[in-house]
Amino acid sequence: MTGGSPNPLQAPRRQRSSRVGHAWGPAVGLRRLVALVVVGGALVAGAALASGAPLPTPACPPVDGWTPAGTFGPIDQGLGVEYQCQYSVAGQAEQLTLDVSWTKPSARNVDVNFSQCGKAPYGGTYYEFLFSGTALARAEYDVTGGPNDAAIFQADRARIEPAALTLLHATAKLAKPCAHSGMPPPSSASPPRVAASPATGRHGAVVALNFTVAGAPGTVRIVLTIYGGANATTVLFRKDYGTTSVTATARQLHVGIRANRAGASRWCVTATNARGRSATACNSLVVA
Repeated sequence: MTGGSPNPLQAPRRQRSSRVGHAWGPAVGLRRLVALVVVGGALVAGAALASGAPLPTPACPPVDGWTPAGTFGPIDQGLGVEYQCQYSVAGQAEQLTLDVSWTKPSARNVDVNFSQCGKAPYGGTYYEFLFSGTALARAEYDVTGGPNDAAIFQADRARIEPAALTLLHATAKLAKPCAHSGMPPPSSASPPRVAASPATGRHGAVVALNFTVAGAPGTVRIVLTIYGGANATTVLFRKDYGTTSVTATARQLHVGIRANRAGASRWCVTATNARGRSATACNSLVVA
């Protein structure tokens, strides 16, 4: 199964491969799992952009050795925006995506997570996250879609990362600055409350991972993890979905993932509030 940003929670797009080998198949959505997240119990369609003036977007930079293959977005997520620059190489299945997301300048301090400012880069064999130190903006660059994702990523990383940094710097100019005053309300010092439901589905179909989240009014960052292996301790997939609003009343959410492999595993969802307090809930994931 497959699936980063202030709030990347939607929109169908080209297929993407998973982060750990290829056990979890092509992604449905704006970045791996992003396609089928439901907010407030209703599916958010990829074409449902905010009305009004067009959203500003950064220019897609050239990447040495790669050909521009289009863009996706911008997707307005309420507090934030996500946008993608896509690249390809003729005759090669693997594709490159530079994915940026940023918090709107209009977002209230209480609703955003300033700990993302200047956060250290992190990643895996075929992807890397970068964070701005001046604004609430994040970039991810990854190579997916073929059997040699990791090898191509590592071979071309020195050429890809400068372009990703260029895009991140341009994105930061559109984002809420890191400089702020005040702290989140004291109530947000309590961790959120999350609950995950058992998930079942069929091979080749989209499986819904349903969960609820509640807590002090504000926002929480949602991270999804899928585990496999004999004791369900091997991380098969992990995805940061950015932030979503939360209240004291439990909110129904779900992520849809296309299952490309049958078997039993375990999935977990972690919600972290602006004070850094987190809670995790897990349940079974069975694909027939």
